[in-house]
Amino acid sequence: MPGPSAASRSSREPTGLARVQVNLNLGKEFQKAVRADSIATVRTLGILGDKYVEITLGSETAPDLPDGATIQSQDAVDYYQVADEARETFRQANAIAKEIIDVLHQLDKAASSRT
Repeated sequence: MPGPSAASRSSREPTGLARVQVNLNLGKEFQKAVRADSIATVRTLGILGDKYVEITLGSETAPDLPDGATIQSQDAVDYYQVADEARETFRQANAIAKEIIDVLHQLDKAASSRT
């Protein structure tokens, strides 16, 4: 949604399993843009920044939402998890590279001893 004033949070309620229901009051000028196929995602301003709710624009063919309607949400990217997975991938790639280097040294040594 454009700008920080598109909506204001009216409440936040825990729903269990580390999920939270956020109730937003959407400004009238944005109500036509949020449709039944819009998706809400919690985003972060920078790595350690404040969080905000991003709502995708709905398609023109999707129905308008009545007051009190619910839209789908999507989990945000967990950059710490991505970094951990990347770190593990690089560790494995490094180990494989070392094994390849060892094999190449052995092949080079074997070729040198034949000549």
